[in-house]
Amino acid sequence: MPKSAKKRKVADFSKAKLKLGKGKKTPSNVIDTSFKARSIALPTQSITTSKDTREPTTKRNLSFDDLLAHLKHYNANTRKEAFIGLRELFEEHWDTLSLKLPPLVNACARIIGDEDAGVRRALADFFKWLFPRIPQEDLVPHSPTLLLFTTSAQTHIFPEIRIDAIRFLDILLEAIPQPVAEGWTNGSTHGGRVLLGYLGILNAGVVFDQGAAGPLKMTSTTSLVLSPKSKLVVIKSLATFLRCCLQSDMDRSEASPCTASSIRQSSTYLLSFFTNRTAYTTFSSLILPNEEHQNQLSWDIAKDPVIRPYFSYASWALDQSPPWSLSDLSNIPTSLTEIASDETRTNHSFIAHLAGTLQPILVSVILDCTPVICSPGSNAPGNEVEIFLATVQIIRAIYRPLLQESDALFNHLETLLGYLIPYFPFHLRSDHDNKLSAVSQELNIYFCELSSLMMLAQVQTPQNTVPKSTRPRKFLADATLTDRLVKYISQLLRGEGLTDSEVGRPLSATFYRALLPTIWALLSISEMRIQSGANDQALEALLEHGTKISATSAVKPLSIHFIGQLLLLGTEPHYRGHFKLLTGDIRVREWLDHLPRCLWEAGERHPVTTEVVLRLLLRLHQRNSKRLTPPVVASIRSKLVPYFTINHPTRGQLDGPFHKISGSLRRLALDVVCTICREGSSLPESKSLRVAVSQAVAKTGERGYWEHLDSS
Repeated sequence: MPKSAKKRKVADFSKAKLKLGKGKKTPSNVIDTSFKARSIALPTQSITTSKDTREPTTKRNLSFDDLLAHLKHYNANTRKEAFIGLRELFEEHWDTLSLKLPPLVNACARIIGDEDAGVRRALADFFKWLFPRIPQEDLVPHSPTLLLFTTSAQTHIFPEIRIDAIRFLDILLEAIPQPVAEGWTNGSTHGGRVLLGYLGILNAGVVFDQGAAGPLKMTSTTSLVLSPKSKLVVIKSLATFLRCCLQSDMDRSEASPCTASSIRQSSTYLLSFFTNRTAYTTFSSLILPNEEHQNQLSWDIAKDPVIRPYFSYASWALDQSPPWSLSDLSNIPTSLTEIASDETRTNHSFIAHLAGTLQPILVSVILDCTPVICSPGSNAPGNEVEIFLATVQIIRAIYRPLLQESDALFNHLETLLGYLIPYFPFHLRSDHDNKLSAVSQELNIYFCELSSLMMLAQVQTPQNTVPKSTRPRKFLADATLTDRLVKYISQLLRGEGLTDSEVGRPLSATFYRALLPTIWALLSISEMRIQSGANDQALEALLEHGTKISATSAVKPLSIHFIGQLLLLGTEPHYRGHFKLLTGDIRVREWLDHLPRCLWEAGERHPVTTEVVLRLLLRLHQRNSKRLTPPVVASIRSKLVPYFTINHPTRGQLDGPFHKISGSLRRLALDVVCTICREGSSLPESKSLRVAVSQAVAKTGERGYWEHLDSS
């Protein structure tokens, strides 16, 4: 009898037998992943989207919106490649940028603090390419967004992001400097936060309280240790930022050295030697050129016989200043604006407090760099040289415009220069870098300028509010330093090198302007203990340089204006200094004798130089300067003849450079001739000059004007 099925024993973990032709049995714990759908949504795929074929795209068929989306991608390489696509897109379709700029700036600004270094580097390269191509007025409205994220990155927890934020600030300072520096004395504005970011990176252990006037407050914050490369980035950027904040007007004038405003800026150190600011402004405007030669008033003298020539209104008395001409009246709004801007002062207590904050940082850099770069017989490392140069630029930016306004600044600068005096003049050497000679010249000129400000600040004048006895006397007592200053300036003006084997470098207009306060200090301060004849050596080098330099050089109008002011100081009743030129100095006679040749060389291509020379000759005669002795005047008259008419032995009568200058300069030249020929009209050289002028204006519009002058 068969066994019952109920009693059959089932084995544990039995394996089912596979049968031929049957599929594998599905396990009991399997999960069914099958699904059914009528359609599949692929929103990011091009097979289901219909793009506007008229919209600009890159070679990878990416539109502007696609690239903006890639800027938010989680992959760093995708974000980095998005900037390459944006540049490619705008290079091919630049006209679309005007509409795309707001979303582009908003998207790019958020990446300033990106944690990937490659993405930040790609963004910086993109900004360097983009910003110079955008007009500044179109970029300024987006400055709040850019500065918001940049200042935020300055305080990032990662040090490398802070340093890269400084690099972005450099790009913004070059593209839109005014919005970056605006409100820098207020910590709640973008400029104030930028300054606080700089100070935090340089020295996180100091809290800079912008409203405090007392000592600095120390905290337990751990200071950020910067590598030489990172320190170079921060120091150079801070120097640029401070120049934008403190010396915007002066720096703009340095960029264009041949304008009336730039020439006026070059003589601001004379202010303390006059009884008041009005007297200084009047004196400094005597030989300044007009801003616009073409915007001059003109008239027909035959139709308006009431108008008198320019020289007839001049005051011949020494105690009166000559009145304005019609050409001078066109500059009244500009002059008033400049005076008003001079009256507007920066908060000096804030600057003094900032100088105190930066003092230990600057001293530390000087002590670290000077032994390395100035040691004899060794090559100067590149990073240390650039850090040291940027540090000197920071010192110059802070102290140059404000030294005479604050005693705290005076003491701070004296301490800083005390560390630099042993190394002056700086002579940097390198076997691989030929640019160090230019850096050496820049460092030496800046040191001379700062030293001269120290000397001029110690002069007792009616404008000084601090008693003379309370001021340090170290600089006036250091005869060795002043002798070295005289020697270096003489070598620089004569084009000589610091050593016999070194070739001298030409002097640019910017450096010449920076050198003028030092020359003036060496010439004017009688209290300085200089070796006998040292100041005379400086004057000789100045006149020699002013005579030899070409009339086509940008330095020429600055040189003529400076030496011309030295000549006119003897006729100025409001001058309170000690410097006076000797009447019979042969070097002055030679310099005056070269002015007609300078007019010939300047011609019509250098109207500023021409006008400065003509105005100087006019003012010297109007004020009866003792420098214009009869032999000097006779020489000037005879040498002015070819300027109007040339009698060639074979070609006959030819026109001189007078025919090519503008109408306003022509009338000024006629005023000069009439003035210098007014006395001694019967002399042969006066008659020859008047005949040459009559022939020159015979077929010009100035004929009536000259006939009126000649008959008066």
